[in-house]
Amino acid sequence: MEVLAALLLVALIIPTAMKGISIAVSLASDTVRRQTAVGLAETRLSELIIGRQWQSGTQTGDFGDKHPGYQWQLAVEDRAEAGLSQLNVEVFWEQRGYRRNIILSTLIYVSNK
Repeated sequence: MEVLAALLLVALIIPTAMKGISIAVSLASDTVRRQTAVGLAETRLSELIIGRQWQSGTQTGDFGDKHPGYQWQLAVEDRAEAGLSQLNVEVFWEQRGYRRNIILSTLIYVSNK
């Protein structure tokens, strides 16, 4: 009788514990992918600003073989404030059948020279 009770207890606990572990691993994977995307967006935004490539307007691309599956898009919006443009770099990727993304934005002063 005690053995049956122990087996029943194990049968109830193990699936719940495994589901908890699965959720924890999934969340860790999401966090790593999101941190990678933020780093890629920061780097790409810096490159676009330093090289003044943002002045060409909307652009898209990927990160090559070093970061497969990640893509980026630049959108440039003129602001109502004189001389300001907003740069939005979106990095997106597929994860578990869903499109995930982050958007990093900054304002750029554009002189009228």
